[in-house]
Order: sequence, then structure tokens, then C-alpha cells
Amino acid sequence: MGTQLAERGATLHTIMKVLGHSSVSMALIYAQISDREVLRDYKAVLTPGATIAGPAVEDLKSGTLPDEAVHW
Repeated sequence: MGTQLAERGATLHTIMKVLGHSSVSMALIYAQISDREVLRDYKAVLTPGATIAGPAVEDLKSGTLPDEAVHW
């Protein structure tokens, strides 16, 4: 339920209320975004011309990030 709410754009506060949680950390356990959503966001961020930074940035930009580095 938490994942479905998150995927449909519900706020964390709404997810907490629906699941009956009083702490954010507890709600986050159940409100994990599905692999499909993570992949969609990943692709959206890496559109041509996107500015990204981090330890794997050069591999991402060049397309040489090994498949085993990302688990969908």
C-alpha cells in the first residue's frame, strides 16, 4: 500500500497517516519506490545535457557503467 501511494505521488505525510505510522522512518520502510519508478526517474535525470555529479558520473556519461553496478 505504501509503495502504491508513493508511486502515485502521495506525500510522506499521507502515507504515514494511511499506514498508521507516527515516525517517518517507519513509513519509509513500507513506502519504498518500485524498481520501475526508480528506473523511470534514473532515465529522466540522465537526459542529454543533464548536470550530474558523483563517484560514477564519468561512467554514467560515457555509458560504461557496468550492468552489475545497478540492480533494477
